[in-house]
Amino acid sequence: MQEVITEFVSFVRFRTLYGQRYLSTFREDIGYSSGNTLVLLDGIPIFNHEIIFKYNPLNIEKIETYFDRYIYGGKWYDGIIHFITRNRNYPDLKPDPSTRFFSYDGTQRRRVFYSPVYRTEADRNSRLPDFRHTLYWNPDIKTQNGDSVSIPFYTSDLKGEYQVVVEGLTDDGKPVYATSNFIVE
Repeated sequence: MQEVITEFVSFVRFRTLYGQRYLSTFREDIGYSSGNTLVLLDGIPIFNHEIIFKYNPLNIEKIETYFDRYIYGGKWYDGIIHFITRNRNYPDLKPDPSTRFFSYDGTQRRRVFYSPVYRTEADRNSRLPDFRHTLYWNPDIKTQNGDSVSIPFYTSDLKGEYQVVVEGLTDDGKPVYATSNFIVE
C-alpha cells in the first residue's frame, strides 16, 4: 500500500514515528501531520495505520481524502483518508477483538397512516369496520403567526378513550407539547 500512496495519492504519505507507521495528510499551515489522521476503511475507523500499510491494494476501488481539520466526538484530526473497497465489505480486514459492529437503519421514509374520508353518503353508510388505533398523523402542519388550526378527522369504530398528542417547534426552536383526551362511545 505504501507504493500506491506514494505514486497515486497526492499530499498523503506514510511516516514513521516512534517505530510505528502512520498515514499523514498535508496541510498548508502545518505541513505533513504527525499521524493524527482519521483513516477509514469502508467507513470503519482504523486507528492502527499499520493495518492499512499491510492491506492489499488490489481490494481498493478508490481513496477519498479531506485535508482540513476535522473534529468528531471530542477528538480532532488533521485530515481524513477513506479507503473504499470494490464490494464495500472490507475484505481481509481482521478487526480488533474489542471492535463492535452495529446495524444502523439511517433515515426512514415518512410513514403514511390510513385515514378514511367519507365524501359520499355511500361511504358514510359503508359496513366496512374502521379499527384504527392511530386516527390521524401528520408530521408537517404549519401555522401562521400562532393562529389556531382546525384539523378534521374521523374516529375509529373502536369504543374507548383516545388521546390527542401535539408536538412541535416554534419558529425560534422552542418545543411545544400538549395532550387532550376524548371518548368514543
